[in-house]
Amino acid sequence: GYLSFAGINGIARWVGTVIEDMLPVNIARTDDRVEVVQGFRFDIAQPDHPIVAGLPWDESQWTLCGYNRLTLKSGSVLVARYGEDPFIACGSYGTGRTAIFASDFAPHWGGDFVHWPHYAAFWRQMMHWLAGRS
Repeated sequence: GYLSFAGINGIARWVGTVIEDMLPVNIARTDDRVEVVQGFRFDIAQPDHPIVAGLPWDESQWTLCGYNRLTLKSGSVLVARYGEDPFIACGSYGTGRTAIFASDFAPHWGGDFVHWPHYAAFWRQMMHWLAGRS
């Protein structure tokens, strides 16, 4: 399902809960939103990771407009970053898998990324990885 991390003034209240324990990142205790009104693109750190592999990340000019600033937990895998911040990360919890995408999957922060022809394939690959199918 969808989860917002800290959000404005930390109102999502996931910090310090089992949800935060499950995630491959630490959640800020304060407002973690970063607005980038001019738009930005994240960088793929592990192009062979099943979540992002085989997608033409450089063939389109999509941009995003914001994200949640998080910190990577020890033992987690950094798949993509924006600057020094984890943007796509994954890990394990118990016998399952966990992953984050630090932005919005809707048009607000999602900008024109949501119109990228491979947008659905990206989410499908993430869901398949989470389900242990890749």
